[in-house]
Amino acid sequence: MTILKTLLKGNASFQSIYLRYSTKLPSKPRKKLAILTCTDTRLNPIRIFHINVGDAIILRNAGNQITDDAMRSLVTAIADGITEIIILGHTDCSLTKLSHQGVSRIIQDLGGSLGSILLNSFTEWLGSFSDEETNVRNQVIRLRSSSAIPSNVPIHGLLFNIIDGTLKVVVNGYEPHKKAKEISSTSISINMPALHMPNLSPRSILTPLKRDKQTSPNKLEIGVEYNE
Repeated sequence: MTILKTLLKGNASFQSIYLRYSTKLPSKPRKKLAILTCTDTRLNPIRIFHINVGDAIILRNAGNQITDDAMRSLVTAIADGITEIIILGHTDCSLTKLSHQGVSRIIQDLGGSLGSILLNSFTEWLGSFSDEETNVRNQVIRLRSSSAIPSNVPIHGLLFNIIDGTLKVVVNGYEPHKKAKEISSTSISINMPALHMPNLSPRSILTPLKRDKQTSPNKLEIGVEYNE
């Protein structure tokens, strides 16, 4: 059975339980929280934070990076009512181990090509880094420095330990000024291309949209996992 057929078969089973919960799932996250994390399959924010389906918007990309697309999603999330952001990194991230030669060889073996244009800028293009904790700090700095993110939106940086499941608070978003000072005094470099943001102020982004009143989260804690 192909992967697609397996997934469609799974969806058929899912439909029977989905109807029981669909009317209880909010269109906007109950906790008004957005989580940007890595594509690593060992990371499941719903289980890591012991929250429920519908509690948070979850975004993923390789290395939990603040790219143009991640920024676009976070800005629209804020405009839609998000009030806090978590950047969730993890130990044993594959981006600390990738090289241009290694990735290029794998892609070529599969019939593709990275092209010589990326040879001199591969690290920047990929967003690779040598230390996962430093990367979390760097991404918080990158996001916090954007004028599109209102200053009253806390940005937390957390590191998940793949071995024992613990979380380390790298940056406490409730202490932005103190943490920003500490971070800026360290020797760091952000190997990422510049963000290309439209010329919009936070006010112009937020003003046109009205935030819907949400039912109290306490009345909606239903623990939906869809794993019956």
